[in-house]
Amino acid sequence: MFARPDGRLLRPERVLNHFHDLTKQAGVPRCTLHGLRHLAVATAISESAGLWTVSRTARHSALSTTANIYAHVTQRTGSQAVDAIAAALVREEQARDDTTTTSPHAA
Repeated sequence: MFARPDGRLLRPERVLNHFHDLTKQAGVPRCTLHGLRHLAVATAISESAGLWTVSRTARHSALSTTANIYAHVTQRTGSQAVDAIAAALVREEQARDDTTTTSPHAA
């Protein structure tokens, strides 16, 4: 819902028409407000915003709604987290190996 400064509600088609005018002026592809909302939520999740915070911001009634709708994003984010942990473990192991091979007590 969108409102004027005096609190009177704007008609949805007026808001949508204005939004489409703005996207045309900006030279960006035409999209829906719902598509923009989906993009915002997906971006927040992919940038590691907490799922609970994103769910509340999107005003979903349940965390499961957010998780189910954006499962593809949360799966990718989960994969990125696993990859980051794996990379950190590899770096740590390499650092340990470097310390062992440069130690004066190394055989």
